[in-house]
Amino acid sequence: MLISNLNKKKVLIIDDSRTWRTILSDIFEKNEFLVQTAENGTIGYNLAFQFLPDLIITDVIMPGISGYVLCRLLRENELFSNTPIVILTGINENLDKFWAHESGASEFLSKNSDIEKNIYKFLEKNMDKISKNKKYALEGANQRIIDESDALHLVSKLMEGLLINSVIEIRFMELFKYILDFSSFNKQLFFYFNNIINLESIILYSSTQNMGTFLVNSKKKNFSNEYLKNKISTILEKPIIPSGYSFYGTVDKNSKDKINIENSYIYKNEKNSSFIVLENYEKFSKMELDKLSGLNTSFSILFMFLVNLIELRNESELDELTGLFTFKKLIRITDGLMSKAKRGKELFSLIMMDIDNFKIINDTYGHNFGNYVLKNIGSIIKENIRNYDLPFRYGGEEFLIILPSTKKEETYKVAERIRKDIEKLKLKDNVKVTVSIGITEYIEQENFQETIEESDKAMYISKKNGKNQTNYYKK
Repeated sequence: MLISNLNKKKVLIIDDSRTWRTILSDIFEKNEFLVQTAENGTIGYNLAFQFLPDLIITDVIMPGISGYVLCRLLRENELFSNTPIVILTGINENLDKFWAHESGASEFLSKNSDIEKNIYKFLEKNMDKISKNKKYALEGANQRIIDESDALHLVSKLMEGLLINSVIEIRFMELFKYILDFSSFNKQLFFYFNNIINLESIILYSSTQNMGTFLVNSKKKNFSNEYLKNKISTILEKPIIPSGYSFYGTVDKNSKDKINIENSYIYKNEKNSSFIVLENYEKFSKMELDKLSGLNTSFSILFMFLVNLIELRNESELDELTGLFTFKKLIRITDGLMSKAKRGKELFSLIMMDIDNFKIINDTYGHNFGNYVLKNIGSIIKENIRNYDLPFRYGGEEFLIILPSTKKEETYKVAERIRKDIEKLKLKDNVKVTVSIGITEYIEQENFQETIEESDKAMYISKKNGKNQTNYYKK
């Protein structure tokens, strides 16, 4: 006998089909297992605490509690945290991606002609786990058993989606470790949601007074910054207008892609400062919409978490007016930047930029207008750089951009895009604003200050040669 050395290990079989309970019982009894069966998840849950099995086999689709949820509930009890649990699926049943990932099942097996062979393979592979999992009735004596009223409450809880919400809330809290890396935060967020439901795109927007943040992830699309900003007013009734915007994910300034609103689920928070758009390939089914509606509590928690995350990231590191990083942030990162560069791991280039005739603009049109100009330039800079580039408000009307892993030729193209977009700014009374730009590339400078001085010298060459232009630093 293949599993003769198991010495009457115990298996609990849970399936609403009498035929399959019989087939599975025969397989395990042939291999000297002590077998107990249950016809649904509620009975199976109760029986697990009475029988204390060393192995649990459950069908996936059953009346009341599904195999996924049953597995998750058992896993939340310390007694069954390590018990091998196998979920069986019908030949034509597709796995629910969310629950397959979150159920905690040890294995998924299909109910087909190979079921006996596949069970043997599983037993051989997990022999040690099953043997170590031997339990005694004394361990479970004080365990709470679900009575009929409890079972009804449990099923009701599951139908309301509270359990799935609690799982997702745990996952959202895990995102906190990505506090300093919004790109990774964004990817993980898409991964979590795509496990719940098959998505084409997810667009999440959250705003504080200082910063509006877009997290965008799409399998096939890119969305332009302007398109996304315009969507705010069509989705939110009276949105907060932040000092600046930041974009993470599949964003491309020149893209013409659009969100298919008809095939999207949209949720917005009560404070009118945040929304999430989940775009599907096809229209959501009623079942999918019900599933998403049950997540509104989780969405609220996500937005609350995200606002706190943005504020924490921005505290003392973001200039309130332009939405760019402050000089304090620059000081904090320079040691690490130079250390990487000197080890040859990541070279970088600098863009130094100064607004031409800014004092005259301030004196002529007032400081409020001057602030308006600074805010617009901050937005233009962010729209023309990558997620991992570092833009700073270096002084009153001076700006500095660090471009990691970028040669001076590519840096020149970025600088020129910014300069031309600023030149095109449409301001009141047809006021024209221009900037003079200097760029340099880190090669073998002794320190960061020396690199700054080189870009500064190149910028003053632009001033000297007539302003509104970009120049390299030449040694």
